[in-house]
Amino acid sequence: MRTLVLALVPLLFALPARAQLGVVSVSPTINASNVAPNAQVVIEFDRAVNPATLPPSAAHFRIFGSVTGPIAGTVALENGNQRLRFTPTSLFQAGEIVHVELDHFVQAQDTTFLRAGGWTWSFRVSAVPALRVFQQIASMTVRTIPSVSSRVYGGGLADFDRDGWVDIAGVCEDSSDVRMFLNQATGTGLFDTFLPTTFPTGAAPSPNEHADLNGDGFLDMVTANTGGSNVSVLLGNGNGTFGPKTDYTIGNGPHGLALLDVDGDGDLDIATANTGAGNVGLLRNNGAGGFGSLSTFDGGGGGEYAVAAGDYNNDGMIDLVVGTSSDNRATVHLSNGNGTFATQPFTLAGGSPWMMQAGDVNNDGKMDISIANVGNGSVLLGNGLGGLGAAQVVGAGSNAVATDLGDLDGDGDLDWVLSYFGSSEFRLFRNNGLGTFAFDQSFPADSNGSCAGLVDIDGDRDIDMLLFDEIADTIRVLRNADAQFVQLCHPGTGGVVACPCGNPPSGLGRGCNNYGAGSGGATIAGSGVASLGADTVLLSATNENPTSLTVFWTGSSLIPSGVAHGAGVRCAGSLHRLYSGNASSGAISRPGGSDLSVSARSAAVGAGISTGQTRYYFTIYRDPQAAVPCGNSASTINLSNAVAVTWAP
Repeated sequence: MRTLVLALVPLLFALPARAQLGVVSVSPTINASNVAPNAQVVIEFDRAVNPATLPPSAAHFRIFGSVTGPIAGTVALENGNQRLRFTPTSLFQAGEIVHVELDHFVQAQDTTFLRAGGWTWSFRVSAVPALRVFQQIASMTVRTIPSVSSRVYGGGLADFDRDGWVDIAGVCEDSSDVRMFLNQATGTGLFDTFLPTTFPTGAAPSPNEHADLNGDGFLDMVTANTGGSNVSVLLGNGNGTFGPKTDYTIGNGPHGLALLDVDGDGDLDIATANTGAGNVGLLRNNGAGGFGSLSTFDGGGGGEYAVAAGDYNNDGMIDLVVGTSSDNRATVHLSNGNGTFATQPFTLAGGSPWMMQAGDVNNDGKMDISIANVGNGSVLLGNGLGGLGAAQVVGAGSNAVATDLGDLDGDGDLDWVLSYFGSSEFRLFRNNGLGTFAFDQSFPADSNGSCAGLVDIDGDRDIDMLLFDEIADTIRVLRNADAQFVQLCHPGTGGVVACPCGNPPSGLGRGCNNYGAGSGGATIAGSGVASLGADTVLLSATNENPTSLTVFWTGSSLIPSGVAHGAGVRCAGSLHRLYSGNASSGAISRPGGSDLSVSARSAAVGAGISTGQTRYYFTIYRDPQAAVPCGNSASTINLSNAVAVTWAP
C-alpha cells in the first residue's frame, strides 16, 4: 500500500490546479459616478460560467437600487458564457446608488465557485443639471395629535409601493414607529398624508436602512432602537405597508446602522455601532429576513456611534467605517468575506462622529466618507486601499446631527448637506469637483433640523430636498429648479374647453385661439438670467392680434386647474400688473426702453421677489371678436399661456 501511495504522488502534483472562478472586470466600474440611467451592467469572468447558477434558473445574481429596490431586467451570457450582461427593464432612478451582487454560489462550468465573499460593487446614477434653487411646495406634519410629539428623526426614501416614485417612511423616536407618506405619483413632488396605520418599532428608533431582506422583491425596513439594545426588522408588503416588527438583540445603545453582505451568501446582514456596549454588532441574515445569533467586534476606539458601509479598498467586498465619539476617530474595517473584518489604522475624524455617509466626492473611483461631527462636519478622502486622508472640516452651526450627499446641481459631483439641530438650519456646501466644499446657502429649520433627504421626488431627474425637523415634527418638501424658465399650460375646468394645452388645431400649449385665426393663440416665453443680483429677464409674447393692447401680469401662485378669464384660461393667482404696451405684428417684449427690470418692477408694485421663489407671468391682450371657442363665450380679451420663472440669488 505504501508503494502505491508514493507512486501516485508525482501524478497528483502534475495535475493543473483549478483556482476558484474569478471576476476579471465589471462595468460600470466599482464606485463609479455619473452612470447613465439606461446603462447595462457587464461582468467579465475568467472562465465560462454555468448558466444554471444565474437568473432565471437561480437567484445568485442581484441588482438593487437605493430608491428603486430590486431592479428588474434581462440577463444574457456572451463570449462563450464568460460575459454576463444585464439590461434593466426601466431607467435607474436619478442619483440612486445601485448595488450589484454575485454570491459565492455562482459556479463555473469547470465546477469551481466564486470566492467565499462573493463579488459586490456599487455605482451612482447621474442627475440632470439643476439650479440649486429650491421652492418649498409643501410642509407635512408627522403628528397624529398636534400637541403630541412623534419626533421624526429621518426616514427611508424609496419606492415602497412599487409605483416608480419615491415615498417617505418617516422614523419617529417618541412614538417609536414608522409613518408612511406615499408619493402622489403625479410628477408634482407632492405626497399624501401618512397612512392611517403606523408601524411600531422598538424604543426610540433613529438610524434606519431599507432593502429587500427576504428576497420577495419588496422593500423592508430596519431601525436601530437607541432607547434599548435591539433592532427592529419590518418586512414590507410591497404596497407601502409593513408586517409586524421582529426585534433582535444587537447591543446597548445602537446609534449607527448599516446593511451589507458580510459572508457572500447573497443576503444582507445587519451591522450596528453600539455606543453603550462599546462595540460593533453583527447579525447574519438566514435568507428569509430572519437573523441569527449576535457576534461583535471592537470598532477601533471608544464610544462607537456611527457606521457606514462601502468598498474602501475596491476588492469587490463591502467594508465598514466606524466612527467613535469618545476619541474622535474614523476606523476602516476591511471585509474578509467570511463575517470577519481586518481593522486598519484609525484616522482623526475632525470631531466627534454622530453620523456617517459614504460617497466618492472627488470622482476618483475610491470611496470617501462624510461625517456629521456634532459641532461640525468633515470629509475624509479614501485612498482606495482602505486608508482615509486628513479631515476637511467645515465649521459654523451647532450640533450637526446628519450628513447627506447628492448632486444637487447636476454637474457630476456630490454636494453636501449638513443638518444642524442646535442652530436650527440645514447648510448646503457645494463641491468644486475635487472633493473640496464651500458654503453655498442655508435653509432655516422649522425648529431643530434632524436630517435631509436628497432624492428626485417629481421624476424630472434632478435632485430635490426633503428637510426633516424632529421637534416641529415636519417634513418640508423642496423642489429643485432644473430650468429658470418653464412654459406652462393648464386646461380649464367646469366646462371650459381643454385650452391652452389642447388648443386646436395645433395643440402647442398656446393661449386660446384668437378669433378666426385657426392657428392657436398667444405664447409667452422668458429669456435672460433670473438673478436678483443681475436681472436680465425678458418676457416675450408672440402670436397675439397684430396691434393688440397688452398687459403683462405676474402671479405668486399657480392655479393648477386653470380659471376661465375672458376668452382664455388664467393659470396664476395673487396678481400684480407689471407692464403694458401695443403689440407690433402680434409680438411684444418687456421690459424695454426705460422700464425697470422685472425684479425691480415687481418690488415697485408690492410683489418683491425672494431668492428661490418661482413667479408666474402671462399677458392679457385685446381680442375684440366675441365668438371664441374657449373660456367665456363673449369677451373682448384673451390670454397667453404662462411662463414660470425661478429666481436665483
